[in-house]
Parts: sequence; C-alpha cells; structure tokens
Amino acid sequence: MNKEKELTIPKESAVVLRYLEDYDKTIFSELFPKPDIFNFALGSFLGAAIGDSIGSFLEFSSKPTEKQAKYAMKMPGGGPHRISPGMVTDDTELAIGLAHGLIDMKGEFNLDSVAYEYGKWVRSSPFDMGMTCSIAMEEAYNSTGPNSMITGRMKNSALRSMGSKANGSLMRTTPIAIYGYKLSVEEIASISQEESSLSHVNASCQDSVAAYNIAVSYLIANPTEEDRNLKAFNLAMKWVLENACEEVKEWIALAKNKEKVPYTPLIGFVKIAFVHSFRHLLLKTNYYDAIYETVLGGGDTDTNAAIVGGMLGAYWGMDNIPKELIKISLNCVLREKLKRPEKYNPNQIPKLVVDLLNCAPEKIKK
Repeated sequence: MNKEKELTIPKESAVVLRYLEDYDKTIFSELFPKPDIFNFALGSFLGAAIGDSIGSFLEFSSKPTEKQAKYAMKMPGGGPHRISPGMVTDDTELAIGLAHGLIDMKGEFNLDSVAYEYGKWVRSSPFDMGMTCSIAMEEAYNSTGPNSMITGRMKNSALRSMGSKANGSLMRTTPIAIYGYKLSVEEIASISQEESSLSHVNASCQDSVAAYNIAVSYLIANPTEEDRNLKAFNLAMKWVLENACEEVKEWIALAKNKEKVPYTPLIGFVKIAFVHSFRHLLLKTNYYDAIYETVLGGGDTDTNAAIVGGMLGAYWGMDNIPKELIKISLNCVLREKLKRPEKYNPNQIPKLVVDLLNCAPEKIKK
C-alpha cells in the first residue's frame, strides 16, 4: 500500500506550475507586482529546497560515483531517510520555520516568533536534526507562543556550542535574504547574525551567514543589473574585509581565487558550502551543474547543495532551474511514515516567498 499523504497544491504553487508551461513571467504579477524580484527570490528559496532534496539521496556518502550523482539529480527520493521524491530534510524545514517566524513579526524585528517556530519544529519529531541546532532548539520544546524568555534560553544554550563551526544556521538562512532585500548591507548583516545566534554563536558561523545573505539579497533586489554576480560578490567581500573574523576573510579569499576546497573529511564544516557557493557565483556555474558538482563531492551533500542552491537560485532565478525538478518539488507528496506536517512540504515555498516579499521592511524596527 502506498502510504502517502494526499496532495494539496497551494494556489501560489499552481501559478508557478502554470508558468512552466510557457515561461510567460507576467503571470507572476498575480502573486507579486514585481515579477522579476519574485522570480529570483523564489529561485533562492526553492533552489535551496531542491538542492536539499537532491543531496539527501547521497547524504553521508564519502565519495559518490558519477552514476550515483546523476541519479540523485533526478530527485528520486530515498536515501538514508527514505524520503519521497521532492521531500526535504531539516535544512529546508528549518528555513520554512524561519520564514513563518519572519512573517509573524508584523513589521517589528523580534526573534521570539522565530524561536517559537523552531520549538514547534522540534515538537514535530523531525527525522533529522543537527547536534548544534538540537542543543539550542530543544529549549523551545515546551513553548506555547512567542516568548522572550524562551528566546533567551535558546541563546544561552547555544553558548554551549561556541566551538561549533557547523553549517546549520547557513543552511536555513535564505528567508532572511528575501525578507531583507530592501535593507542596507549593515541591517542585513545584523539580522543575519542575530538569527544565527539562536543556535550558532561562533563568529565564523555568524559572519558567513551575514556575507551570504548580503550577496543573495543583492541578487534578488537587482534582477536586471549587469554583472550581478560580481557586484554581489564584491559587496559581500567588502563587508567581510571590514567586519568579519579572520577565518571568514580567508574563506572569501579562497572563493575569490576559485579554490575547490574538499567536501570531506570535515563533514558539516560551514566553510565548505560557503566557499563553494561564492566560487560558483563568480564562475556563473549554471544551477544544475553547481548542484551536480556539489553532490558528487560527497560529505554533507544535502546541506551543501541547499546552500549552493540558495545562492545560484538567486543568481539564475527560478526560471533557470530545470523545470522537471521544480515540478517534482511542487508536486511533492510527503511520505506518511515519516509523519511530517504538511507545513514542511516544499510546495508551500511559493506562498512563503510572496508573504516574505509583501512584509519586507525598508528599515528594521526593534
């Protein structure tokens, strides 16, 4: 018996699927008045989700073969968690929770709503949870609503992982870039670091998240600029050189020199996907090839592909992600055995992008 949940497609996802029939971008005006911005914002969030799903098939593989990587690129589901085609892991589920928390802020930046969303996620019994995230987020397990005390407890608990340079805050961060696309570089960096502090307090984690979001936000906000990739990279690098810790300065230099840092043996190290996402941005690698190269490298394939996918999706836009992958993602039926709430289905992402863009502030209010 096929034990899967019944498919329900939100109207925003239905519009995107209609778009894939003739690629008439004006259809996006049904969702957001600036179709190009919607295209690149959705490219980032959905690009990360698709990378996550593709990479999950090979997660924990030391060195996949080309045959295995090519099969994973079909987004078949399966893998160590035995997910259904298009289904996502903790990387995207936390990004979805973050998006809900940002939308629920109602114009005033306060992490209480985000912490509450992370508590709800922990209570949903996810099938995968990183160690650094779990140490902090389990503090919100019993939260019944946004609460500054819970947020404070999460931050205090996160201090126990001060030495961790894991990729758990970078993997979930694309909603910050979408929400912040109207903000100054300084404000994007500030809210990125603040959100990271809920679980990842190490300076290298916080600074890498800030630089990444500076680049992604620029790509979303400037859809028609020439040399967008170079301008986004240079904007992020300028911030890094003026503000970041020495380690992240070294990482951005590696990306500038287009260094292929190894994907193993330091699985989960935030440096890996950070360098590769910026390297691929400079090279203007197409979305498919960037994800393929990432999963072929092995290691933390789902998270690395999510981070690379978020950057390259913001550069190329949703319309340059292979449409068969988008169709699988937006038609995803969650595997019932894994007992995941429909809230975490990737077919919810187009609506979240619309809501994030509609509530995007021009200045942060606290």
